[in-house]
Amino acid sequence: GGIPLINNICNTATTFTDVVLPICSYSPECRDNNKVIRTWKIYDWCNVLAEPLEYVQIIKAADTEPPHIEVASFTASVDPWGCQAAIYFPDPIHLDDDCSTYVNYDVTSDYPGIEILYNPTNGQYYAHNVPVGEYTFYYNAYDCCENVTSAGVIVTVKDNTPPVAITKQDIVVSLIPN
Repeated sequence: GGIPLINNICNTATTFTDVVLPICSYSPECRDNNKVIRTWKIYDWCNVLAEPLEYVQIIKAADTEPPHIEVASFTASVDPWGCQAAIYFPDPIHLDDDCSTYVNYDVTSDYPGIEILYNPTNGQYYAHNVPVGEYTFYYNAYDCCENVTSAGVIVTVKDNTPPVAITKQDIVVSLIPN
């Protein structure tokens, strides 16, 4: 026999079992975001007839911080045949998350009539028929737990296309800068 400890428990053995529940997603990239229901059992080896003591512990490991995203403003030019531009949004300069290997982004617009589209073939966001002007679009970064960070990017659409003279036959026209 042993010497009884607190409340006459003398020799103990402790075990636990875990039930792991994904908090954010079942995706493998999100496997570190879980709620664990841990059941502890404490056995008293000095009293073989005693039922083990059971305690339940809840452990929650969830990503509550949004991802990091960095973008840069840029300029686009109208096409040579009109006064509107096709804007192709570059990938973010920096995109990561502290708690997950999964992080994704999209681009959005608050301007009526300017729709942001996505090309799954090249993974690029774009907008067509954007008139001359200055616009703020938003890159939105998402992680496994749907934490979101938004970063605004200023896109300036200019008419950088030089004019082209079109005349009737046998007429000579020259254009000079300014």
